[in-house]
Amino acid sequence: MRIVGGFEGGGVLGRGERWSSAVTGGGASEEEEALAAAVVSLAMDRAIKEIVSGIVRRSVCIACQTTKELVLKDYALEPDEARIYSAAHLMVASLAGSFAHVTCKEPLRTSISRYLRHFLQDLNIKSEALEQIVQLVTNDNLDLGCAAIEQAATEKAVQAIDADIAQQLLLRRDGAGSSLSQNSVSFIPQSLRPKPGQPSLSQQRVYEEFVQLPWQKQSTHTSHGLSGEVGLGSGYGPV
Repeated sequence: MRIVGGFEGGGVLGRGERWSSAVTGGGASEEEEALAAAVVSLAMDRAIKEIVSGIVRRSVCIACQTTKELVLKDYALEPDEARIYSAAHLMVASLAGSFAHVTCKEPLRTSISRYLRHFLQDLNIKSEALEQIVQLVTNDNLDLGCAAIEQAATEKAVQAIDADIAQQLLLRRDGAGSSLSQNSVSFIPQSLRPKPGQPSLSQQRVYEEFVQLPWQKQSTHTSHGLSGEVGLGSGYGPV
């Protein structure tokens, strides 16, 4: 069973009979099913809040540093600042979401399972069924929780890279003329050095293809579904 509605205080409803049957032993009343769904909702909310801050912070830091270095190198002589921001947004969103995805899955699985065990004890479930229920519900909701964290990392990364890029572009406008110094350019192979005008088509395509990656497409689709189902984004406070 996955959760529809806000994780906390959002009129959570269950989807799928196997969850309510597993928790209540079948033949559950509406009140029992609502209680079971509320338990999962609370466990998910606590689990995500427990790990989201650290994962988002690390993912955003790595993604922004990598994006800033590459974008400012590739677009060092690009006069159109809007193109610079666009490339930075495409890259940093994909990187931050990817980093968050690979680093959150197992910690989130552990956290969800732990909170479920804790809260399910109050429902007087038979001990032999508890682990089966915990595994079932955790697996059904893990991707949803990961997508929530990915979305938080993506949004935070776009905000952060804007500040980083703006600072460098301000220095460029104030007289540097380029975001790369002559000294730093000397360490870049000739074929990779920025040239006057816009980057080559192959360079631009690198940034455009970030949104075409199979994993990124899947993550975007899930995030769009989340916006209508669980109302994520700022729901977990500042990260």
